[in-house]
Formats: sequence, structure tokens, C-alpha cells
Amino acid sequence: MKDQIQKYVRLPGNEIIIFSKLVEHFTFKHLNPVTAGLCIIDPQKKKVNCFGQSMTLRLQADEENDTRLATLQIFGN
Repeated sequence: MKDQIQKYVRLPGNEIIIFSKLVEHFTFKHLNPVTAGLCIIDPQKKKVNCFGQSMTLRLQADEENDTRLATLQIFGN
């Protein structure tokens, strides 16, 4: 199965919300995200790779920290 690109936002408390790329990042503006971008969940490697940016929120991904936090949240390691 081919990896699917999703969108995500990271909130001030370091919670990551991953959602469909059909939804705008701007939908989560009221939660005051600190970073935002795209991600690919790789179940084989048990890793979430975060990258890119949100044009609607004008936020960049923090690739290293967001990847670590999302992977921990989804896979627990």
C-alpha cells in the first residue's frame, strides 16, 4: 500500500492532530497551533514523518520535533 500524505497541526501543549488533506489547516486556527504541515504515517517503520508548511496558517513544520512527537503519539516509541 502506498503511503498517504495527511495534514497535521501541533498545539501549544505538544499535542499533534493529524487529519485528511481534504481539510484546510485553517479549520484548527481556534486551537492556536504553533506548527503545521504535512505528514506521512509509515506503519512498517512505525514512524510519522512531518514536513512542509501550512499556507492558510502561515506556519512551518518543525520537522525534527514534530516527527518525534507525532511518532510518539501514534506508535508510542
